[in-house]
Amino acid sequence: MKKTVNARLTSGMDSFLRAMGVIRRKEIYLHGISMSDDFLTITVREEDLDNVLAHLSKLADISVSA
Repeated sequence: MKKTVNARLTSGMDSFLRAMGVIRRKEIYLHGISMSDDFLTITVREEDLDNVLAHLSKLADISVSA
């Protein structure tokens, strides 16, 4: 099953690249990704949801909600 994570990016593209770097290093498979203005939407497997939330919430310039 797929879950969606929404995040507000305070630094725009810099925050996006930082988030994608973390997800890539943690080897989390993404079903989908979308960025609109300062909002990021990521679709992940349900098993990876907790990992994504934990890792992205550590970044200072990203506000995460499930």
